[in-house]
Amino acid sequence: MNAIIKETNSLKGIIKIGGSKNAALPIIASSILASGKVILKNVPDISDIDELVSILKKINVTVLKYDDTLIIERNGKIKNEILMDEVKKIRGSIYLLPVLLNLRKKVISKCPGGCNLGKRPIDYHLMAFEKMNVKVLDTTKSISLKTKKIKNAEITFPRKTLGGTINTIILALFAKGETIINNPSTEPEVLDTISFLNAMGGNIKILNNKIVIKGVRKLTGTTFKIMSDRIEAASYLFLAASIPSNLTITNVDSKLLKNELTILTKLGMEIETEYQKITLINKGKYKRDFLNIEAGNYPLLSTDLQQVITPALFNLANTSTITDYIYKDRIAHINELKKLNAKIEIIQNDNLIIKIYPSKLSGTTINGVDLRGTFGLIVASGMAKGTTKIIEIDNVLRGYEKVIEKLQKIGFQILVE
Repeated sequence: MNAIIKETNSLKGIIKIGGSKNAALPIIASSILASGKVILKNVPDISDIDELVSILKKINVTVLKYDDTLIIERNGKIKNEILMDEVKKIRGSIYLLPVLLNLRKKVISKCPGGCNLGKRPIDYHLMAFEKMNVKVLDTTKSISLKTKKIKNAEITFPRKTLGGTINTIILALFAKGETIINNPSTEPEVLDTISFLNAMGGNIKILNNKIVIKGVRKLTGTTFKIMSDRIEAASYLFLAASIPSNLTITNVDSKLLKNELTILTKLGMEIETEYQKITLINKGKYKRDFLNIEAGNYPLLSTDLQQVITPALFNLANTSTITDYIYKDRIAHINELKKLNAKIEIIQNDNLIIKIYPSKLSGTTINGVDLRGTFGLIVASGMAKGTTKIIEIDNVLRGYEKVIEKLQKIGFQILVE
């Protein structure tokens, strides 16, 4: 799918934010550990969820969908081989590894997919698994794991890892005794996953900088509402900060966006927050000549958002920087921005530093890249004089619910072909 985007002079309207992609994926995967029916509400309507649901159906799970609700229930014996093509399409398929180890004591999986952000090893996951008595048989063309009995352990991550933290929690759910995770990720999506697992009967607590999981005998069905997607919410706010706007987003918890709202306020945006609602007014006047932004573990700006905020910084009078402490290879969007006449450069050492110079963008033909990068390119294309064609924007559908419809609703000049 290609997009034709014309210069957009103003935006106005209301956008409803969907459920969190990064919370929904582990929650949906771990729901099949329940002995009964699980009802999940506020599930985002995105392709990553569709791919995960397809995998579940192929391993003998019943999944019914009604609007933003999924009803999930195991249907007999679960298959422990996930070698279908869908696994390579989404990074979230990795959450099925500890689930199937708990259910079948062995799992064979294709390597997980997702966006190409450079090296994204699962060594922290496997380190934790091995400490809990899981044997790693293969990690080359596929991942093969087995265990006779999952055992409790104390695990210390060298650096915070969202996926590794969640997978360790899931694996420890039925292990006898206490499993302790030191230096865990405590991103909001991790906390939402913990809330869900506890709602099914898990016993998981956060104490200081530790997560403690006490093993339980079984988990039961429950009804749970997934948190709203703070990344989607911030993406639309950063879009509104790039183009004169009067935008309101709903179904969003402003407390999860403190850092993002601080950045927007520094830029000169007028922000009003109410219950489950944020309104941003951008009159096209910026308070700061430049900003230096850090992207990393929560509560810093999410690394998922460094590509999305970049276009707004082209409007400032002097050079801004973004330092990404997570992915130093998250740069696929840079060359595409340069095609739009953006003045931007990168420095790669232990971290990624992006230098963003004042730029007047001009329309041309560019290529869609990864999920967040493509949304950032859509924003930049709306700022560019003339018309821009983005070839293959399908990646954006992986994490943004009804994105074309929502953009058109607020006056963003985009058509697809």
